[in-house]
Amino acid sequence: MKLLKGELRELAEKPKVVIRRCRFDLKDAEIEQKVSEAIDLLGGLPSELESASKILVKPNLGYTDTRRYKGRLIALTEPCVVRAVLRRIRGVNDNEIIISDGPPKSSLQKLIKETGYEPLIREFNVKVLNSNERPYEKVKVPGGGTIMKYYTLNREISEADVTVSIAKMKVHLFTGITLCMKNLFGLPPEDIYGGPRFYLHYPFRLPRCLVDLTSIFN
Repeated sequence: MKLLKGELRELAEKPKVVIRRCRFDLKDAEIEQKVSEAIDLLGGLPSELESASKILVKPNLGYTDTRRYKGRLIALTEPCVVRAVLRRIRGVNDNEIIISDGPPKSSLQKLIKETGYEPLIREFNVKVLNSNERPYEKVKVPGGGTIMKYYTLNREISEADVTVSIAKMKVHLFTGITLCMKNLFGLPPEDIYGGPRFYLHYPFRLPRCLVDLTSIFN
């Protein structure tokens, strides 16, 4: 098959993926070191993080499921993983960092407390914002979108220069698996799209919605 120069360039610039073996029963400091090693193997943080004036960090905190297995969260992102990422970001950027998600039926602040995020919020001077909160604004999807041309989103998170998605890897009925793109599904507000975002959660719409959200939250 003959490839054009542009196609060859695209193949050569495929995103890198790093996997580090890390047992759940390691100490927090050891897990943080594993995360930092993974970032180094990727070539360090993207340069966009150094110049960003507002950074959105999106852990998986969109559910009230705080169950644990031998001390570790089952469904939500571990605080030590987020701490490792925040430590690296703060090493290159002192500007505003927002942690945001849109959990149903309870406040994000309650989940922050129950999951043990409070110390890292203080340590790295991070703002916590529920993405279900107003004010909203209509945000166009770059390229026109795959299912909608724009989404109604919390104004403050939509103004972020860079988004860092820190997902909890899980199985999912419609997408097969939850990773960093599916993690962004927690950002559209529920009073616009239903709870939990039923309109967007339909099997036909969900994968296209994830493409659109990833285009918005680059």
